[in-house]
Amino acid sequence: MAHILVTGANGFIGSHLVRKLLELKQKESWSEDILCLVRHTSDLSSLTGLDVKLVIGNLLDPGSLVPAVKGASYIYHLGAEVYTISRQRFFDSIVTGTENLLKAALTNAKTSLKRFLFVSSHAAAGPAPGNQPINEEHQPGPPVSWYAEAKLKAEEMVKQYGKDLPITIVRPTSVYGPRDQALVPVFQAARMRINAKNGFKKRYTGMVYAPDLVEGMIAAAQHPAAIGETYFLANPQNYSVAEMTKTIGKAVGKPFGFTIPIPIFFLYIVAIFSELFYLFFRGKPIPSRDKIRDLSQVYWLCTPAKAKKDFGWEAKTSLLEGAKATHHYMTAAEKQLKDMPLESRGMLWLKYFLLSLVLGLIIEVLAWFEKVYVFHPWWLVFGVISILWGLIFGSIAMGMRRLGFLVQYIPGFILLFGGELLNHYYLHGWSFLRHIPPGNKNPVLRALVLGILTGFLIPIINAIMKQFYKIKLRLG
Repeated sequence: MAHILVTGANGFIGSHLVRKLLELKQKESWSEDILCLVRHTSDLSSLTGLDVKLVIGNLLDPGSLVPAVKGASYIYHLGAEVYTISRQRFFDSIVTGTENLLKAALTNAKTSLKRFLFVSSHAAAGPAPGNQPINEEHQPGPPVSWYAEAKLKAEEMVKQYGKDLPITIVRPTSVYGPRDQALVPVFQAARMRINAKNGFKKRYTGMVYAPDLVEGMIAAAQHPAAIGETYFLANPQNYSVAEMTKTIGKAVGKPFGFTIPIPIFFLYIVAIFSELFYLFFRGKPIPSRDKIRDLSQVYWLCTPAKAKKDFGWEAKTSLLEGAKATHHYMTAAEKQLKDMPLESRGMLWLKYFLLSLVLGLIIEVLAWFEKVYVFHPWWLVFGVISILWGLIFGSIAMGMRRLGFLVQYIPGFILLFGGELLNHYYLHGWSFLRHIPPGNKNPVLRALVLGILTGFLIPIINAIMKQFYKIKLRLG
């Protein structure tokens, strides 16, 4: 039976595309199944509960593509590494991966395939030379980033296969919407009335709301006029970066904020640390230096007029409407991480207790190893670890998990500040072998330092628990 194949289906744009395809399948009674090509290590949380078939494969393993491609009527190719710090990784993922998929389609789906839609990027065409939006006739200059270079090379390859396969290329501009992680810091800053923008120059960017974008992708794939063509898919209105961040401020209910330009060189410094973190802990290097090269350009402006003329598509969601919907989803996702509804109350408390116990044990071992203080009697340390760190801090952290950082910070500060003063003047359960801070014997100052440091413990406990819950959501 013919089917529709989506690569990169578990990604941000891919998850919106799959949902739209399923909606149309139900509405228009399609017979095709929706197949999603995923790796063994893919995070499938964005596809949970959807009526799709998962095919395990890898774009860099040609043999694994055959079951996914054979008999396909439509192939939507979104699969690519977007966040990496290696030029070769970009080329392996985007160029070699696309070539492998095209070869598999030519061999196993030539007679059944109605369209091979390659999702490229505005980056492949490069920025506009001035403040006038470019169209598809614009000849790209030298790519400004490795990602752009790889996308442009892949576009050239897709066009070569267009002699034998019905192909279409779409170039989305900056995409935003529910499940987007890249703009989360911008929304978080807007909540604090900070409208951050990259650099001191007035920079411009095109934007497109993800649900609008996938409608355009499907329309391009289905319309005969789009065979062999390339299209920009963007909102017809372009924005300055400052306008974009101010609009996001309105969407989060903070219309009056401070516009703060962040120097490009500072973004490069942040990117270096992000890449170092990636090398040690994996995850996604957001931002990377390659991405900053794109962000440092001035005119990311394009027109979607050709898409409207050829197959009648036009983005209909304004930036304010899309930002409000994105913020609503973001708020709901944050609430789920705070509520942790998949955990029973008893099991959740046990996990908080054990995590706090382990952190308390680490604190006491380090204090003993560094000979910071001693207990009187020595076995009192076991009560401190189990009752103070485990029971009290664990229970407080669980009870305050839905609250903000500052509110979570206060109990830890009060407990250690007050506890240290109480011990110094009345209890005498422990005594310090070293002055804190060094050279200062003032007990109030020591209690203040300990309180300031320990105040971070409850927010840290809740941050770790959120990460554990994210893993639970990912694994199911």
